[in-house]
Amino acid sequence: MPQRICKLFAIIKTLFGMKKLVMYMLAAAGLMAGCKKTFDDTINGETPDQRIAAAMAAYQSKLTKAPYGWLMLETTTGTAFNQGVSETGPVATFAYFMEFSDSNKVKMFSDFDTSMAVVPKSSDFRVKSLQRPALIFDTYSYLHVPCDPDPRVSKSPFGVGYGWGTDFEFSFSDSVSAATLGDTIRLTGNLNSARAMLVKATKAQRDAYYAGGLKSTMLAWGNIQNYFKRVTAGATQFEMTPGLGGAKSIDINTLDGSGNLKSANSSLYFTATSVNLVTPVVVGTQTVNRFENIVWDPGTATISTSINGTTAALIAGSTSPLKNDVNAPRAWWNKAVNAGEYWVTETNFHINGKDDFYNIAALPAFAGFTIFWPRFGVTGGVNYDLYSPIVIANGGVSINYGVGYRPPVFTAGGTVIFPLYVTLGTIPTAARNEGIKIGEATGYYLILKEDNLTYDMVNVADAKSWIQWQWVF
Repeated sequence: MPQRICKLFAIIKTLFGMKKLVMYMLAAAGLMAGCKKTFDDTINGETPDQRIAAAMAAYQSKLTKAPYGWLMLETTTGTAFNQGVSETGPVATFAYFMEFSDSNKVKMFSDFDTSMAVVPKSSDFRVKSLQRPALIFDTYSYLHVPCDPDPRVSKSPFGVGYGWGTDFEFSFSDSVSAATLGDTIRLTGNLNSARAMLVKATKAQRDAYYAGGLKSTMLAWGNIQNYFKRVTAGATQFEMTPGLGGAKSIDINTLDGSGNLKSANSSLYFTATSVNLVTPVVVGTQTVNRFENIVWDPGTATISTSINGTTAALIAGSTSPLKNDVNAPRAWWNKAVNAGEYWVTETNFHINGKDDFYNIAALPAFAGFTIFWPRFGVTGGVNYDLYSPIVIANGGVSINYGVGYRPPVFTAGGTVIFPLYVTLGTIPTAARNEGIKIGEATGYYLILKEDNLTYDMVNVADAKSWIQWQWVF
């Protein structure tokens, strides 16, 4: 018998005597028997495991029994994680059409690019109980592409290892039971907390995807390759330009009554019948939510469309901004000069609708970014600016070659010209060509973006060439 129990009996024996001790022991035994606790964890006759299994089956049934599939929107938070380390960047929304089957297969289209907009891809999915009921896409699918750690695949502005901050494992986040879910299902990403929403599709929507509507919408929208897109809707006129994140974001610029430029930003996504703003933008008396009935006219190089399906509008390319900030080029250049630092691009030149037109990403030992360094050095008595793709060498990163420019020429109209001066090192053809592009005699506009740390440098000649520079210091 344990020592502490023996001592307790000794004390009781001393106080009450043996006879009373036996009586108290019998009474205590009776009390203990009367206090015996029983636990029943069933509800309506079902154990927790049975209830979990029923919930998983209900979620599965909800997904697979939608007769015309689902539209899925996934919006990032602007933060991406890689092994516990985070990076911040632009918010983006990706749109999908999905059909779930009882054999745990999912077939989908994606607005990530036009190749994914016309050919459906099949992959696997599971509904599983984790900390919360979860929807897991567990083989590589279109949903995984913006998650890909290789920015050459994901086209991520966050850099190597991050993707866009999207997810492919989600928790069901509605505050109702699986059995009572309606035609909209809300999800939260388990890694990056991306917000997703599944909306039950109609037959017309499903038919539009399988008829190639998504690709047609994306191609028509992309036919205007100018950086500046001018929209005319009756007496209202405004301008659309790429936002942070390129094709997944849009800036809408207007002029107020005093002629001052006003800008608003929204994530952008495509469906089989429309181009949509995640954040509606007010332009005059019009709130712009989406563009529908998009028709490209190759003869006039314009798009006819309807705003919100009601207001007729015409979209045309423009070679100049609605209003130019004449101080922006010098502010951009001086920021780096005053800091003794440089501007960085991870995307390089977008020309005539093609990202990384010169294929800088394929350069040998390319480190993933290119720099423009004002007043980098002096050669031949000239204090020159430097363009250089950065390479990996000797266990680190290095400037091995580049193109140099004489001091820039700032024009009265608010543009800048970088006069070509010299090439440095043994420069690959792709890098030489991109460096020469920067030195074009027509010069560039500089457009400050909404984060105040990024500038788009847009070619003056036709506004069909631009490169995005980021401040990382």
